[in-house]
Amino acid sequence: MPQPVQQALVELSGATKQYQLGGAGILALDNVGLRIDAGEFVAVWGPSGSGKSTLCNLIGLIDSPSAGSVSFRGADAALMSDDQRSTMRNRSIGFVFQGFNLVPVLSALENVMLPLQIGGASAQAAKAAARLRLEQVGLGGQMAQRPAKLSGGQQQRVAIARALVAGPVLVVADEPTANLDTANAVLIIDLMREISRREGTTFVFSTHDDRLLARVDRKVMLRDGCIADDVRQERADYRMRVYS
Repeated sequence: MPQPVQQALVELSGATKQYQLGGAGILALDNVGLRIDAGEFVAVWGPSGSGKSTLCNLIGLIDSPSAGSVSFRGADAALMSDDQRSTMRNRSIGFVFQGFNLVPVLSALENVMLPLQIGGASAQAAKAAARLRLEQVGLGGQMAQRPAKLSGGQQQRVAIARALVAGPVLVVADEPTANLDTANAVLIIDLMREISRREGTTFVFSTHDDRLLARVDRKVMLRDGCIADDVRQERADYRMRVYS
């Protein structure tokens, strides 16, 4: 008997996004079709202005297409209310940004606790979950430090822990290594990949750095708002690095 077709985690069909800048229309994405399944580790790459951030915003339900559709777990995002989309993001999607977006007056632990506390979790439960995630990213000894006392790579690991603390099925990372040197960029990608392997979390991250592409399972190349290439490659198993 034929095997049933697995439901896509995220699916874009004819997704187009146009922005108005003054009196001119800027076409950021043009008729994009893309399916992402659970557990994939995907790099969206291409030059600046190719539409990477726009695509990440659609995948993460932060933005809506001007035309076409985006579905998450089979549900059409266009049919969701703003509150439903917000709930979906809070419960199922984690975000990592190139600027880290940490609250400077909070410790690493408090930054990671924040999404759970906003969602109504008790301080005790939020602290326990945040501690576990910080230990998993190698920052068990820096939990009390504020962001200014941490290196760029450490700050991005705090941001990854925060994105994961609520147990999302999908993490969207927009240029997560843009502000890091090559060594730290590789550490961050390897860390995300290890978590994806271990927990089955789907990761989609954008990058303009083609040196990172050998470390992913799938490469989606954008050019001028269109998918120019979509390549799956064999999983390369790298030894997990020791973080300090």
